[in-house]
Amino acid sequence: MCNIEDSVATEHNVIIIGGGLIGAFIYLDCALRGLDPILFERGDFGAETTSYNTRLAHGGVRYTARKEDWSLVIESLRERYTLKTIAPHLVHDMDFLLPIYDGCIDFPLTIESILDSHYLHGGLRRLLQTSLVHAGMSTYDFLGGSRFPFRFLAKDRLTKHQLLTQKDLLGIRVYSDGKISSPERLALEAILKGDEEGGRSFNYAEVVGFEKEKAGKVEAAIVNSGEAVYTIRGKVIVNATGPWIDTVNRLCSGGASSSLLLRVGGIHVAVSSFAESEVLGKRALVIPTKCPQGQKRLVFVIPEEGYWLIGTTEKKIDDSCDVLDYKPSRAELESLFDALRRVMPTFDLNPDSEEILHVFAGVRPLRRQEMDPTTASRKDLIHYDMRSGVISVTGKLTPARAIAQRVTDLACRLVGKEEARCTTAHTPLLSGESVSERPSEIAARVGIAEETAKKLIGTYGWKYREVLAYCEKDNSLRQEVARGCIMAQVCYAVEREKAVTIADVILRRTDMGKTTKNAGIELMERVGQVMAMRLGWSEEQLRRAVASCTAEIESRYKVAD
Repeated sequence: MCNIEDSVATEHNVIIIGGGLIGAFIYLDCALRGLDPILFERGDFGAETTSYNTRLAHGGVRYTARKEDWSLVIESLRERYTLKTIAPHLVHDMDFLLPIYDGCIDFPLTIESILDSHYLHGGLRRLLQTSLVHAGMSTYDFLGGSRFPFRFLAKDRLTKHQLLTQKDLLGIRVYSDGKISSPERLALEAILKGDEEGGRSFNYAEVVGFEKEKAGKVEAAIVNSGEAVYTIRGKVIVNATGPWIDTVNRLCSGGASSSLLLRVGGIHVAVSSFAESEVLGKRALVIPTKCPQGQKRLVFVIPEEGYWLIGTTEKKIDDSCDVLDYKPSRAELESLFDALRRVMPTFDLNPDSEEILHVFAGVRPLRRQEMDPTTASRKDLIHYDMRSGVISVTGKLTPARAIAQRVTDLACRLVGKEEARCTTAHTPLLSGESVSERPSEIAARVGIAEETAKKLIGTYGWKYREVLAYCEKDNSLRQEVARGCIMAQVCYAVEREKAVTIADVILRRTDMGKTTKNAGIELMERVGQVMAMRLGWSEEQLRRAVASCTAEIESRYKVAD
């Protein structure tokens, strides 16, 4: 494994700051095109915006209401298919149920004005709404490549169980969209593939400053690894730090103002169950609601492995606030539950319910615009500063690969390698190859539960064999730590996937923490002891590692007030 010191003597073509999904795909693209990239992430790969989201690979149903975002929806649907192709174990199709409630669906302004016309009354207005939704969703399904673009569900299938309220319900539309089982692993695997192709990546390495030429162009990044400070030279600097883009740009410009972003926060809650949740089975529910203030929003209720993910809220984050200071609040959680209760009469959870596993808050970095967070465009931002030579980039997670392609095209032009072509759309990620062995066969051969074998395939693809190789050397590593997770995964994360902390393992390399109460706080000691043996930690280092993980969970996965 390389270290930062080995890179000091080299001038890299591209330095990428930020190891989220967009930064990861830029890194992979640059590596595949022979640009000798180097990536620095101040925390763990995929630990911020990539981790704290609804975990979907989707076109964006609600964006179809704005004509200016149709191109984004079309690109996202195309990229959803691409992600399923290059990472089939991590991205898969899921059915979504969309209840159509009178007056709760967003339409383009011209259609809204027709629906609000005094010439339309009662049944005619409701019929027009339903027809428009079905036409729009059929187009959405068709563009996304669905084989069944005209699917409906009888209203009484959900109303008879009182999962949905009958009042103002016009119909239920079924559509297909993409689900990312682990966005963190998607980013990680893109980075590991980039390493394999000749790039160099480092987590827990923070860019703390820059060196510039007299004309103001950045020629080097100053990197603090926690043990030493290094100066790394590069021809092109890419700022892919998500909600910290303006902060890094101010660091680059010596404190001069940078205001490229509108930062929007939102919370999600993971629950073990809720009243009548079994009625949904493996289908997700997308609930259009209207806030008391008149704003329309969508709330997602999504089945995960062993729990349900519910989100999200939207709240503008002030430019002066540190992103890490935004934490899930009781008021936001109550607002989310209130939105569900308006259309789900049996929804029985409150902020103190035992069914709540954990709550998290994330910040979405959007391009600067004077709009309400609920209606702000999600189009990507690629900004090249002619003076400093820094490229700043942000955007939705689903089209991250396509955004990375545009950034890498620009980087190629800047370093004079325009002949290099993008191949990421058909390059499988590290674990992107198909698996022929059945979970039942794996379970019988290795001596683990079939559910565990299935989950290992869903996490690692064909690389599950490398994880199970640890079990052959040490029988105790077959021990189940959490639902479908075994101790061998801890060893694999440390030795093969650049895991440094306990939180890296239980929250990002695996979902051990996601499926257990309080984000896996009870697992820390057991996982830490295995890591200590592999990393040679002393008792004091283990104690500090457990304390650090506890602090991260308490700070990021619990309600603040």
